[in-house]
Amino acid sequence: MNKIVQEGSNCNQILTILLACLVGLTGGVLFAWPSPSIPRLLDGSHVVHVSLEEASYLTVLPPIAAVLSSFVFARLVDKIGRKRTLLFIGVPHVLAFALIAFGNSIWLFYLSRFITGIADAAVFAALPMYVGEVATPQVRGSWGNAMAFSIFLGSSLMNVIGAYCSITVTALILGIVPVVFFIVFCFMPETPYYYIMKDKHEEAKIALQWLRQKEDVDEEFTEMLHAMKRQLAEPSKLKDLFVVKTNRNAIIAGGFSRFTQQFSGIAAFTVYSQYIFQVAGGFPAQTAAILCSVVMTVFSFLSSFLLDKLGRRKAMFLSGIGCNLILIMMAIFFYLNMETNVDMSKLLWFPIAGMVIFIILFSLGLGMVPTLMLGELFSSSVKGNALAVMNILFGTYVALSTKIFQLLLSAFGLWSPFVFYSVCNLVGIIVCYFILPETKGKTLDEIQLSMQGKKKEKAEAIKDCVNHI
Repeated sequence: MNKIVQEGSNCNQILTILLACLVGLTGGVLFAWPSPSIPRLLDGSHVVHVSLEEASYLTVLPPIAAVLSSFVFARLVDKIGRKRTLLFIGVPHVLAFALIAFGNSIWLFYLSRFITGIADAAVFAALPMYVGEVATPQVRGSWGNAMAFSIFLGSSLMNVIGAYCSITVTALILGIVPVVFFIVFCFMPETPYYYIMKDKHEEAKIALQWLRQKEDVDEEFTEMLHAMKRQLAEPSKLKDLFVVKTNRNAIIAGGFSRFTQQFSGIAAFTVYSQYIFQVAGGFPAQTAAILCSVVMTVFSFLSSFLLDKLGRRKAMFLSGIGCNLILIMMAIFFYLNMETNVDMSKLLWFPIAGMVIFIILFSLGLGMVPTLMLGELFSSSVKGNALAVMNILFGTYVALSTKIFQLLLSAFGLWSPFVFYSVCNLVGIIVCYFILPETKGKTLDEIQLSMQGKKKEKAEAIKDCVNHI
């Protein structure tokens, strides 16, 4: 009963997070666009016909564009605010869909993918920050994974709608989402942290009152005010991300968690989903891609309960070990099936079964933790620059992992990317086990203080601040 009452008192926070995550959903739609589209571009069923080499750049261009534009949005989130940056994302999203719907050459598709990457940079700069700053630790524990969930849900929508509709019709249908987002999100608040950073204390209190659904927010406001004053007094230049030990540790932790996530092969499996099952055989490619994306969506939603019980660090480690075992088994299967004379006809069900199990395990840890921790690891003084660096690393990882998939597939066969990903994943998991901090149940300020070894100072500092006021 208490749980129901608590969720009811948090409904404004949850509503705000879910509406903000519509940009994540659109990002997931556009990220997975190559999955149903590449087979049609390869077989000539669309007006644009391409080779596998040309198609591979449709997967590489978005992360490259994200890398190039990351620092622009690092400045924008602090200059115009988290909310306005999120609203801006609707523009490139609509433009990307328009180019897909009406494009009649591969170059227009390339342009659409480049614009998609610019939007991705804005999403990963503003959305983790927004979610982290509007939510209490309890809500962040249960709903902080809404960003990752929305991305996976978008991938599912693309695979489902893209399987039964043409490239043009799919773009027109899903292009409605960013328009709806822009209209409804106009009514949502800016984050209290941003208002405090701009010395707009009354606006911060009003935003807090709406988010917390109560009039008396003085205690939380005072705590936020103290946290912001302390964090903004810290060194905030780009070089301080690497010079200051706390920031450097956060960059290393965030960078390795993203490396482990993306070099498990998930980006390549998402954008080449249908193509993989076409090559593997044994199961209808469209059905397999839909099944995998739906499973990922369902289990990414369920993962919030696991993260609350196990904690971020343990969930990521167990998820990574499970994924690694499946990658090795998939590599062995594809090698025996395609490179030897061993009869594997009775095991043709294994690629779809293995991929589903991999996705379940991935969703319960690897898929959630790195994204969730983006909004938790860094202090307000460096958060914009830090997320820009994280975006650059993320874009680089996605571009490399997807391109390496195509290169290894063309050179050695379908088994080779799985071997590569299993090695990378294992290295990443081992490193992450020792360097990732546990952020479960902590406020943003508590996370920063714990990383600096200042847990004991927090209560006294807040008490002094309250007495002073």
